[in-house]
Amino acid sequence: MDLEALEYHKVIDIIESFCFSNYGKDYLKNLYPSMEPEEELLKVGELMEELQYDGEPPLGGIFYLKDQFHKIRQGFLISPPELLKFRDFFMAIHRLKEFYEKLKEKYPRIWKTVSDMEEAPQFCSETARCFSDDGRIKDSASAYLKEIRTEIKKTVSYSKNLIERLVRKYKDFLQDPPYVQREGRYVFLVKSSHRRNVRGMLIASSSSGMTIYVEPEEMIFLNNKLKQLELEEKNEERRITREILQLLVNKEKRILSTMHKLSYFDSLYARAKYGIKNKAIIPKVSRDGIIKLMNARHPLISDEKVVPISIEIDKDKYGIILTGPNTGGKTVALKTVGLFTLMVMAGIPVPCDEKSIISVFEEIKADIGDEQSIEQSLSTFSSHIIKIIDMMKTANERTLLLIDEIGAGTDPIEGAALAIAIINYLLGKKSKIIVTTHLTPLKLYAFEDDRLVNAAVEFDIETLKPTYRIIMGIAGSSQALEIAKRLGIPNEVLELSKKYIDERLKNVDVVIHKLQTERIKVEKEKREIEKLKKELKSKHEILTKEIEKLKTRRTHKLLQELDEISKQLKEVKKILETAVAEARRAKNLEKLEKINKEIQRIDPNFIDKLKDSLISHKNVDNKNFREGDIVKVVGTASVGKVLKLDNDKAIVDVNGIKFETSIDKLEKAQIDALNFKDETGSLTVAKNKGVYEIDIRGMTVDEAEEIVERFIDNLISNNMNRGYIIHGKGTLKLAKGVRRILQLDPRIKNFRFAPPEEGGAGVTIVEIS
Repeated sequence: MDLEALEYHKVIDIIESFCFSNYGKDYLKNLYPSMEPEEELLKVGELMEELQYDGEPPLGGIFYLKDQFHKIRQGFLISPPELLKFRDFFMAIHRLKEFYEKLKEKYPRIWKTVSDMEEAPQFCSETARCFSDDGRIKDSASAYLKEIRTEIKKTVSYSKNLIERLVRKYKDFLQDPPYVQREGRYVFLVKSSHRRNVRGMLIASSSSGMTIYVEPEEMIFLNNKLKQLELEEKNEERRITREILQLLVNKEKRILSTMHKLSYFDSLYARAKYGIKNKAIIPKVSRDGIIKLMNARHPLISDEKVVPISIEIDKDKYGIILTGPNTGGKTVALKTVGLFTLMVMAGIPVPCDEKSIISVFEEIKADIGDEQSIEQSLSTFSSHIIKIIDMMKTANERTLLLIDEIGAGTDPIEGAALAIAIINYLLGKKSKIIVTTHLTPLKLYAFEDDRLVNAAVEFDIETLKPTYRIIMGIAGSSQALEIAKRLGIPNEVLELSKKYIDERLKNVDVVIHKLQTERIKVEKEKREIEKLKKELKSKHEILTKEIEKLKTRRTHKLLQELDEISKQLKEVKKILETAVAEARRAKNLEKLEKINKEIQRIDPNFIDKLKDSLISHKNVDNKNFREGDIVKVVGTASVGKVLKLDNDKAIVDVNGIKFETSIDKLEKAQIDALNFKDETGSLTVAKNKGVYEIDIRGMTVDEAEEIVERFIDNLISNNMNRGYIIHGKGTLKLAKGVRRILQLDPRIKNFRFAPPEEGGAGVTIVEIS
């Protein structure tokens, strides 16, 4: 794999910057392309989805502890702060696993990656029991340690009492301060002229000789005892620390495995973050040699300068001859194809469109650049030939070969002949190849050999600048004469140069130029069509969502009405049962008459009314409509204009979206007097004094939500930027509900209570953005 030529490691360096720890950086330094990247890509894809929709996982406390753990395994003790970092590390692992366990059904691959990490619960509990957060070993760590520290406190207390008595005894012979601790022992600062007045062991003297340090003989025993106790304390602390660290050593394999898994997870995290930041995708992986890059953006070119390219090799094609002016676009295209292939094989998302396909290859070789080999004193041509010979040795159906400026650096005629022979040899090995060239014979060869396809880098001859777009199916012209003309070469020189061009090649260049011009025009129109298709798709999705929303609402209302039917039927049954019982018991005709009146009170036409409510609207005859009429689509809040009528069909424009529909799905709507009834019969929207208003007084917040949303739909459909919602005052519960609905609607620019003269807190004024 030619990783250096394709700048693979530069991409890895960028991805490393997204790691949350050095574990991931360690892993990425050894991340290389694989022939089986599918599972890796699925994991990165899962993590990209999780990061975007479920947020960042908890990553605090994941310290890099490989070096410290190596010391522990060799038997060394580590400092308390380092030991506590291990505790924090395992607690962080616990939080990470806990986070993904809740999401394991949604992201099973990520859960599998982290689920088996070691949490070292015994180590964590023992650390918490024995160590305080500042790293000090607690008295409760062991009974012996507590006993030692208690004895130390007693000894220190007794020593200080004794010293105070001695200070009073020798006060005339001591300096200020009278005593200090040296190496853990209490000593007096004695004036050198009074050495004989203080009995004890001489420890040291000051540099001036004016003061000497004397350990009073009364303190020797206590000092020795204190030193012995402190030594025993340190030994006990070491024993406790070693026992706790042994808990880590006992789980050596599990901890090393956890660090490796964490390194792997961090690398997945970094690749996912890179993908999100660069709007990259997980492409389809092929094993048929298919390469289809759609709007691919080279990862090492800044967003401001990068131009997306689209390039394609079908299953039945084996190579591309890429031509065009010498502006760098061809080389970038070669590098993009090679680098994208390496990235996908390494489980890295690539910045391109969703429909892209990338194949895996056992070998990717690249001859890119025209640098000479200084060590071997080789010419540009010789250097290229050596690389190509290496390609020919390894060429087979599982190799991708990228050759920049094939046949360059020597006589053009011989170079073209050799280039064609090389290409033919590589095609015979069924390798996938992409070569760039300026040589016209190669362009002709690509037209003649159906295993190859021509492609050209687009160049704007008006501005003398490359567009860097790739146009498949045609050969590019070098545009040398045209560029020279626009840069000021005299006409007589240009005319003379044309005479020296081989007549056959000159005609070919003319044809190529015409083809390129036409193809550029077609590609431009294609891009505009694609843009319109995306816009139309977006609007269609919005309309589809609105229709589904409306269907849900209608279903809900239908169920409510069916519930009402059920209630009435139960009531009828109950009344009839009561009537029968009464008739049997008392034969009370007066009572039966009363019951009969109750039965009559139930609406006998209830079911029929329900059927009527389910009928959208009555059909409208064609002659009732005219072109230019404002109509409403039955069953929706969409209002538009009739553009054309054709028998029982009509073309309607709704907010710039034109569609054909049946006449019977339309009804007339008036802009100046928009009046319609909600299915419940409880809503009236009317234009009053130049402003649209809606009255929802008496409704619950749930009942009002749909009504308010429909009201907003109609304001937008009729190009109205303001409306009034009358909800009344009362407890202001409905007013608060309405304001909550408006806050969540992105179409609302502003809303406020009306001034007192227009209803005050009983009316909300809505402004549409």
